[in-house]
Amino acid sequence: MSNTISIQQEQANQLAALLYKNAGAAFSGEINSLATALGIEQLPGTQDLSAATTVAAQEDNLISTSLPQRVGIWTLGKEEGVELYTRDVNARMDWWLWAKNHQFSPQPSAGKKRVILLGESVARGYLYDPFYTVAHELEALLNQAAPGTLETEVLDLARTDLSLPILKGLLPEAVALKPAAIVIFAGNNWLHTMKESVSAADYQELCRLQDSGLLSDVRALLETRFRDMISGFLKYVNALSAQSGIPITFVIPEFNLGDWNSNPQEKNATRLTGSGAAKWAALVENGEEALRANNYELLENISSRMTALDMTHPLGYEWKAICRQKAGDWQAARSLMESARDTAIYGRAESKPRCFRVVRDTILKEAPALDITVVDLPAVFSKAIPDALPGREYFLDYCHLTVQGIKLSMQPTAEAVAAILLGTPVDITADSGLYPDDEVRAVAHVAAAVHNAHYGQAAPVLQFHCQEAAEATDQAKDVMRNFIDFSSRRLQNTLCRTHEEVVESGIFTQYEGGLGFIHERRRKLLDIALVDAMAPLASTPGESLADDILALRIAEHVPAPGKTIDLLETCYSATSYDVFNVELPELNYYQARNHRSDFTFIADAGTGFTAKLIARAPGTNQEIRVLLNGEPLSTLQLEDKWTTVNLDIQDISLLRKGTNTLSVRWPAPEWYRKTDPDAVNTPKEYLDFMYPVWGEIYVFELLSNKEKGQLSNHSVPGRVEASLLSV
Repeated sequence: MSNTISIQQEQANQLAALLYKNAGAAFSGEINSLATALGIEQLPGTQDLSAATTVAAQEDNLISTSLPQRVGIWTLGKEEGVELYTRDVNARMDWWLWAKNHQFSPQPSAGKKRVILLGESVARGYLYDPFYTVAHELEALLNQAAPGTLETEVLDLARTDLSLPILKGLLPEAVALKPAAIVIFAGNNWLHTMKESVSAADYQELCRLQDSGLLSDVRALLETRFRDMISGFLKYVNALSAQSGIPITFVIPEFNLGDWNSNPQEKNATRLTGSGAAKWAALVENGEEALRANNYELLENISSRMTALDMTHPLGYEWKAICRQKAGDWQAARSLMESARDTAIYGRAESKPRCFRVVRDTILKEAPALDITVVDLPAVFSKAIPDALPGREYFLDYCHLTVQGIKLSMQPTAEAVAAILLGTPVDITADSGLYPDDEVRAVAHVAAAVHNAHYGQAAPVLQFHCQEAAEATDQAKDVMRNFIDFSSRRLQNTLCRTHEEVVESGIFTQYEGGLGFIHERRRKLLDIALVDAMAPLASTPGESLADDILALRIAEHVPAPGKTIDLLETCYSATSYDVFNVELPELNYYQARNHRSDFTFIADAGTGFTAKLIARAPGTNQEIRVLLNGEPLSTLQLEDKWTTVNLDIQDISLLRKGTNTLSVRWPAPEWYRKTDPDAVNTPKEYLDFMYPVWGEIYVFELLSNKEKGQLSNHSVPGRVEASLLSV
């Protein structure tokens, strides 16, 4: 599936959700924006939306006086004369997004107060769900607040992949059920909605500011759009709460500041004025050397220069945070990692969900005056762990919580809700006593290891989650062995017998039934770091699994005599499933938007290679460096037309048996192909302007010299090509 199709599917899902829920005038902007993006000129029944009045003008009609016919995926009906909400079979494809609760009553159980939980996948307890969830923990803690006085039940209406428009549509339905209180645990998924409000004029202004070097003004414009959107939503929440009399508590999510770092796509270089791009590339290479040498004084100096040169790039903040951690300055380290996290607002890539500082600050500033209780998890985590950053002990990935993280988050949430229900402050200190069993924990950590690996995270994080899984149950080791096998082969995962065994085992209910291991067509990863993390844990006593893996990699990935391997396949050209967050034209060549491109290949002992490269770079006589395992191999001259070069890798002392890396180091672009900010009208044009191409490769193939063979003959491509190889 191409990136274009993925984006269109997301847009179609959001549009369908709004229309399905008859979202109406309050969401006309989102509906029209999504329809336009999908090329739909007119939606049936929406002819009058553009002239509809705002939510503020309709506050008196926000809440139905009768039970809603639909709440999420549940529809109202009767069984033996009793009203029940039952999952709609016509919405079966969406069941997995919601709680695995087939029915619920419109009224709470006798003698109990009902609390409704709304939220995103974090609130679902992703990777533990359905066996242990945030709703389970919250309910257990609430029932400890005042035993015999306060009996509660939590109705779980949290939804994976919950967008802000869907949350807006769900809120009136929740209010109409007349619960004693509502908890909203959300804020990670709001970036897409904000970006839908960015107009062509905004894109042009952003590019003009960038072209003038006014990076702080770029941030200010985007944050203003975010702030306005959040303010409107909070007023909407207030109107619902005021009209219904139902108290609403908002839980601000925390982020994995200790372990989650920017992925390769998020490190794309920014368009900088003057010689800024060349300076940036030099600083990155010098910083990498300082980091390898553990020279933190030098690294801090370099990272400070990087953030001064480009405040929109995450790498300088991440490196400076490492230095502050080494110095024991945890407050500064936290602030720096929050700044790194927030660079996702600039749109380099399809960044994983997160709650931005501007979201948190706006809620903290405006919610109290609107009678919305706030539980600020960043403050909770900072207080609980003052001498560290919240990392793998509390997070399974970027934002999804471990059991320890869920417990830490729900304790102040339960106190806040109980205080509202009882009318007096409450301290809840005892543990809930709820824990997932060993198999559930093992599956969660195996899935977390895969999820982290597939989005560019470091080997120590992968090793931690694999270790946690292996210690939980031996069954995790069997899963790892199967994963090692199907991941190391050329064949797509779903066609491997070992993948079939994982799915048939039925243990991966928590990870979409094992579908989380499936990759898009022609998007398989080799998963070197993850497989290497699993190998020692999955080995049996006396077994040399690492040797078996090496033999399998050689058999699958070393080119046969007279054959070549294509280094542009994602299995060799990518280490994570990074995509852009805009619609791109389909290309059959690789584009680099950074100063380096790394390609992995497998070598056997004593065998040299010949490589064929057809490439171009924006400029004349651009000097390209090629490195093999970090050592200089060749220097090439390229220009802004396709050039063919053959590279001989005959010095086998530079090769390693097993995994090797060919790295292409691109010079700063001599010119930018897109130069006029006023010509920028779409997100794709914005991407090309802000994060320009440094180099392109049409062919990069490797021929083993073990036997005589011949590199294939390629014609030079035209400007319009048919299929997507790599982006």
